[in-house]
Amino acid sequence: MNETEIVGQLAVHGDRIWSILQYWTSVSFGIMVAGHFAADRIHWSVLALFGLLYIAFSNVCLDMLNFDSSTIRAGLDQLQSMADNGAALGRIGQNFVENSPLSSQTLLSQFFRILTGFGLFLTTLAYPAYCHFKSRKPSTD
Repeated sequence: MNETEIVGQLAVHGDRIWSILQYWTSVSFGIMVAGHFAADRIHWSVLALFGLLYIAFSNVCLDMLNFDSSTIRAGLDQLQSMADNGAALGRIGQNFVENSPLSSQTLLSQFFRILTGFGLFLTTLAYPAYCHFKSRKPSTD
């Protein structure tokens, strides 16, 4: 592949990652909103089923994100290899190599990325359950 094709693939996979993250985030917040407003009308077994479906959905999204991330890393490695072998990269190719978040991850940026994703995942599972059990009035028999 030449530089133009590699940069094009990097852009396509980067855009796909962004789309997957937007979709997953919107589904997550949608589940929390639905859990908030339907807390007193939903049976706990239905809530558990939705939780399991959300876990499966999140796993599929994570698999797609991992695939796209590894494809981007491979493209960045290929661009870097081209530059190391003496090929003059254009400004866009050089910018991808030098400034891509996947090529220059610090431990702190990885930590916050994982914390944000895992925090939203746990919140999406826990908040509807919290609303459901909070809405149940204890019997006074």
